[in-house]
Amino acid sequence: MTANAPNRADRPIFIGGLMKSGTSLLRVLVGQHPDVFASFETHWFDPAIRENWDDRTSRRMVYLCEFFEIDDETYARLVAQKRAEPAREFIDIVLCDAAARAGKLRWAEKTPANIRHWPLIKSLWPDARLVHVTREYRDCFASWKERRGDSLDDFLQSARTAYDAISPLLGSSTDDYMEVDYTELVRDTENAMRKVLEFAELPWDARCAAIDTDATTRERATVKTVTGRDSKTSVSLARPIFDSSVGQWPDLITPEEADTVRRELAPWYARLGHGWDDA
Repeated sequence: MTANAPNRADRPIFIGGLMKSGTSLLRVLVGQHPDVFASFETHWFDPAIRENWDDRTSRRMVYLCEFFEIDDETYARLVAQKRAEPAREFIDIVLCDAAARAGKLRWAEKTPANIRHWPLIKSLWPDARLVHVTREYRDCFASWKERRGDSLDDFLQSARTAYDAISPLLGSSTDDYMEVDYTELVRDTENAMRKVLEFAELPWDARCAAIDTDATTRERATVKTVTGRDSKTSVSLARPIFDSSVGQWPDLITPEEADTVRRELAPWYARLGHGWDDA
């Protein structure tokens, strides 16, 4: 924790990237470290969480409480803490409490849009780390199309604006920003995770190199109970790591869509796509 900062988390780890880029997989692997608590995404920047923290009736707050096992008594205690420390972010209170209950020293938060909020994150947690998960855009769009049903225009619009807040950092590595590519994460998991843990100032732990499918199967059941539906992401995470989605795009999108993605996102391919064509 930085001296005199209102938030108390020690070097919090934020994970972000485009949706369907592999952020959930990285969150699971980081959360298997004995020192790090990492659970469901919080959408902490949503007004329902960040500003209306004393209203438990919104869908986002209901999900937060269910996913993080916050009962009425715990919620009242967390709200009381926020009132006593008004400058402190409510999600910092929630995640520090969840980490303590889990016997963990630090926490990681995965919400894809964290890359859009990096300047805000740094202003609130000066010692925060951001891990940006990248993925070949045609494969990423293929997942959007198959799993979300989103249009190509929706995907392109999201991709074009996703990096506005971190544009100077793209393709680089600093003390508080790093990129990990989905292909390396699934095909050379141990090497990728060694780099992530070193970046986060965490000792290597072999549990971060493979999915604990018992734990992710329980997560899948929780998602189904809370939301009333099965999650395709949860289904994938309940399996051992697989790489069949690398290079999946020829089977899922049209040649015209693939050409459009390459053309429209050419500047980002140039900065982030080293090795994508060879994956």
